[in-house]
Amino acid sequence: MKTWTKKGTTKAQAAVQNGVVYVGGGDAYWYALDAATGSILWKVYTGDNSATAGHYNWSSPLIYNGYAYIGVASLGDCPLVQGQLLRVDLNTHQIVKRVGDQFQAATSNDGTNYTLVPGDTVSLDLPNTVLEGVATSSDTNGTLSTIAYSSVAIGAPARPPASPSPTTPCPIGWKCTSIGNPAIVGSQSLNNGTWTVQGGGADIWGTTDQFHSVWQTLAADGSMSAHILSQSNTDGWAKAGVMLRQSTDPGSPYYAVLVTPGHGIVVQYRTSQGASAGQKVIIAGTVPTYLKVTRTGNTYSTYTSSDGTTWTLLAGSSMTLNMSGSILEGLAVTSHNTGTLSTVTFDTVSTT
Repeated sequence: MKTWTKKGTTKAQAAVQNGVVYVGGGDAYWYALDAATGSILWKVYTGDNSATAGHYNWSSPLIYNGYAYIGVASLGDCPLVQGQLLRVDLNTHQIVKRVGDQFQAATSNDGTNYTLVPGDTVSLDLPNTVLEGVATSSDTNGTLSTIAYSSVAIGAPARPPASPSPTTPCPIGWKCTSIGNPAIVGSQSLNNGTWTVQGGGADIWGTTDQFHSVWQTLAADGSMSAHILSQSNTDGWAKAGVMLRQSTDPGSPYYAVLVTPGHGIVVQYRTSQGASAGQKVIIAGTVPTYLKVTRTGNTYSTYTSSDGTTWTLLAGSSMTLNMSGSILEGLAVTSHNTGTLSTVTFDTVSTT
């Protein structure tokens, strides 16, 4: 019997299927090895495993239905690094989240313009081919229920369902929505230069986000800054701050600096549509705080200030993102608690 050895440090057990060994490498990658020779067939980047970022693929993978599920956690269970569950397509060798895994319900008054039901979005692992149709049940054995349907349509909708409207009007010159269809729709108000923004949602993290957003369009280079005055503590990882984002799609690429009640100030990003979010920098801090994000070509950076006038580049925050054309610049609030809203106040809000 032929044996081989791979040198490295990992606490994960390997999974073997169809002549391939799948295992975390104890570094920033997850590997597929030839079971006969030990040679590397391919590898997937699972996150920055440096001392500051701390994303380690400790877990043993679960192989199911053409995918591998990998747990990524921090070194020493550091609370500043949020765990992730990654899904890797064993055919394309990419971390994926198919749009088809997400299911939503929407209602309409005219059969043309639909609005999502708040909080109904779910992700399910279903086969590539599923059944779609109408269903009726009488809920009583021996009795039929008769239902009349009209305007039945099958296939992709002519236009995507709209997000539910905020519970308060959006100020003139701004656009407002709860991104990701959280269970509780957020709100916003502007009074004498002070914004009060309420946002729900599970988080700004992972492959999709749930939060309340107030934004304008940024056509080229520019910046977004704000003084975050207060933040209700709905969770230690509730987040509020300023964001540059490609679109209102829940899985959109973005760059943001966000303050939390319990874990300091974090610079976060998503490199491409549906990719897993990452953390660029984490520093100590809480409200009140001045925060600013900038766009110069494809370079995005974070600045901090003690007075809102003199700004200092946050070391290690700059990065390159390929967000094309016009993007959104605005305020972002998530409660990190699907059952409640986080209330945040801002002033000195500026877009350039």
